[in-house]
Amino acid sequence: APMTDFRRRNFPSWIESYTFFTKFSNSPEIFRKWGALAGVSAALQRKVYVRLNGGVIYPNLFVILCGPPGLGKSQAIAPMRDMLAALGKNLVLAPARTSPEKFIQLMCKSTRMLPLENNPYFTQSALAVFMSEFGTFLRPDDKNFMTILTDLYDCAKTWTYATLARDEERIENVYLTMLGGITPKALADNFGSIAFGMGFTARLNIIYSDDYKSPKLFIENSDPDYSPFQQDLAEMHKLSGEYTFDPQAAHELQTWVDAGMPPAPTDGRLAEYNPRRWLHLVKLAMICAACEW
Repeated sequence: APMTDFRRRNFPSWIESYTFFTKFSNSPEIFRKWGALAGVSAALQRKVYVRLNGGVIYPNLFVILCGPPGLGKSQAIAPMRDMLAALGKNLVLAPARTSPEKFIQLMCKSTRMLPLENNPYFTQSALAVFMSEFGTFLRPDDKNFMTILTDLYDCAKTWTYATLARDEERIENVYLTMLGGITPKALADNFGSIAFGMGFTARLNIIYSDDYKSPKLFIENSDPDYSPFQQDLAEMHKLSGEYTFDPQAAHELQTWVDAGMPPAPTDGRLAEYNPRRWLHLVKLAMICAACEW
């Protein structure tokens, strides 16, 4: 696994500690936990990976928090965005509103060279999209943009895009992470029955909750101190190298895949998603491993 000095860490289990720390929020626990997973995914970038199924897998996630208005989706997203913004110039955050063409330009401009211990010429184009209103980023029925995002999810070594009006755009060593909030109505509008048959939705982790809690208007700690979590996230941001599965974990994973990855959803609209569930699990395994010591 990638090496780090765990003596610098404040929390033995960063995800669990962060989820417990933010219990003052009216945001559901599952939103806060997945917000934290997406935050670590963005911090790790393309610098860590695992080799499986004849290829290289990176820990990038596409996460959408889905719930009624006023449920606390923004409260699960904003702290993560703030902590990522504090990591420095090598982590590029996208604006909340952008066109597909501008987004591709942002991907091109996100290219950075990071001299790593095992690779002094490591280069990546890593962009993090963290926004409370995902519907302002991806418009209803914008199938072309969905196709672009699908391509970028797979972390291509070289990705090109050309239109009649513009010269070819070329992006090297792609790494894209996304965390957004959306209401069930907007989800239905943006990702209707047609979209659910596309590859984009197969790459989404759609996290739903309707667990409403009335907001605590007079909490004792009105200015929570996120700095210990920020420090640990900065340490995770330094990680680089290859993750490997120990023999027992590899056996358990393969056994689950061979058995059809039970319990398997039976809704026909998830036919694109079901075969990729092992991929989501592997990504989450890398993220959780980075958070533990």
